[in-house]
Amino acid sequence: MIFLHGAHVASWTPAGGNPILWLSDASSFRDGAPIRGGVPICFPWFGLNARDPSAPRHGFARLSSWTLLGAGESGDSVSVTLGLTDSERSRASVWPYRFEARYTVSIGAELSVTLEVTNTDTVEVTFEDVLHSYFAVADIATTRIRGLEGLPFFENDAPRATEEIRPMNGRGEISRRYPDARGGIIEDLGNAREIHVNASGARGTVVWNPGAAIAATMEDFTSDGWKGMLCLENGNIADATISLQPGQSHRTRVTITVT
Repeated sequence: MIFLHGAHVASWTPAGGNPILWLSDASSFRDGAPIRGGVPICFPWFGLNARDPSAPRHGFARLSSWTLLGAGESGDSVSVTLGLTDSERSRASVWPYRFEARYTVSIGAELSVTLEVTNTDTVEVTFEDVLHSYFAVADIATTRIRGLEGLPFFENDAPRATEEIRPMNGRGEISRRYPDARGGIIEDLGNAREIHVNASGARGTVVWNPGAAIAATMEDFTSDGWKGMLCLENGNIADATISLQPGQSHRTRVTITVT
């Protein structure tokens, strides 16, 4: 299921399997609000905007209405391409540049999402982008992530990195940024499956779960919703922001498979 609102991939269930993406039962599905779960697009900034903390968290792309540019079939897969360009409203925001964004979603035995941003302005444009994937797990307490061993990470807003030394166990509240990771493997032990996440054009991975205390402050989370989800997000943030000269483009792609 894909919404034009935010170009939001809200669900994906491979044939014969269980849902792979998590979607909050408390999501509001209204104009001006993001959809909680699925794969939100964070663009052109991630988190709070450093220049204007009152600007929409994670940028305006996930709050915007995208345009259907095309759809088609290839073998057992179906692809949909959505588009977003600058508008009078975006040019009046804290990020006032001209751009074109194309988002291609390919659905079949695997899920692939690709965000391509082109600078159509006359000046250099700098931005952040993250494909903020929410994955459904049977129980966060019995979930592990492989593929991050030996990589440095930043815990929350810590100024210094720590090195991951073993597969990471789910434990409720998690907020870690791995600047050298390009995805990972989620061991969803309760559902007896592995979710493989591979990214290209992304120079970092974020692992996130709000835990009980933070989820309780969020109106679009149910009281125990955090127990059945884990975010493994890929993109370009912090010291890995993307800079494009006029006419240049950048692609960030995430491919998800299940075994």
